[in-house]
Amino acid sequence: MGYKIYDRLDPLFETASLLLLCAQGDARFVREETIRHLNEFGLEGEAFYARHGKAYDKYFRVFAENQKLEPGDKELLQGSYAVFFMRVLPFLQDPSQVERKDWDARRLTESCVHACGVYFEEEWKLPLGETLRDAGALLELVRKMDLDEADRWRAFELLCDPVPSFLRMAALLERNLPAQKKAQQAVAKPLQAMIGGMGTDPLRLGGAYFVKKPQNVTSVWPSLAIAFGLLLVDEVGYCGLLCEPLMELAQGKGEADQMLAARLKALGDKTRLAIMDELRRPGGSYNAELAQKLGLTPATISHHLDLLLTAGLLEMRQEDKRLYCSVKERAVEEVAGALCRRFGGTEK
Repeated sequence: MGYKIYDRLDPLFETASLLLLCAQGDARFVREETIRHLNEFGLEGEAFYARHGKAYDKYFRVFAENQKLEPGDKELLQGSYAVFFMRVLPFLQDPSQVERKDWDARRLTESCVHACGVYFEEEWKLPLGETLRDAGALLELVRKMDLDEADRWRAFELLCDPVPSFLRMAALLERNLPAQKKAQQAVAKPLQAMIGGMGTDPLRLGGAYFVKKPQNVTSVWPSLAIAFGLLLVDEVGYCGLLCEPLMELAQGKGEADQMLAARLKALGDKTRLAIMDELRRPGGSYNAELAQKLGLTPATISHHLDLLLTAGLLEMRQEDKRLYCSVKERAVEEVAGALCRRFGGTEK
């Protein structure tokens, strides 16, 4: 297995994720959006949320009620700033960076460029040395980003001089750590049970549902802030505590009506059919490559891939820090077989 598994939440990651989540809307909005996505996956979202989502709902609400925002903080949680927000965490955890006034601007810029590459699934490399922060090179990189014009300029300003924004992000995080602690205490009992039931190898979910053989992962943390998913950030994995029951419900039904309906719904869209057609080629494709081939934005491609993945129609592998998707042929055969048995009139 080769990675350390923690039996507690990572306060910094949870706080950052909750702040970003709160920036999207209030508790009611988040609940409705979650149920809508569950319904899109072919599941009974209201029923699943009522059964499994109470702790997640309370955790979010208590944090939202206690978060402390100052003027200008919301800007740090939106658009291009949101792409860079999680990059603050390593600097807060790095003992050599305790005195944040001494943060290395070059290292921050490198971290931001890396974050852009991960987010937009591109291999962006800038020259090393003094030219790393060359305005022309940074401007050229920003022009490649799928952002509106105003947000591109904000990203450009941040890359050129990241220290002030990172200090503001760090202050925002530290100011809200008590809110995360209070939210965690409010769900202490169900949280303990959820972590206890996570299993000895959380990334088996990755192998089964998301990523084949995740590479270079050194540690795995449970997460309630990203309760419904699995997130790989460089060498760290965050496993949502509601990911397993969600995936077991979706996958465990096999050819039952609910799963068949989910797969048919996932296939019932011309864009997703075009994606499946591209992905059946040897080797598969990654997000940005698909976006370029089909003339769509990476965000649109990601939305459609999420639906196809959750329906179990695709599989993923990690290669050179990219996630490649390909068609899970057995799942497609199961759909065809279920339709033939049900409506074909013959065993064949």
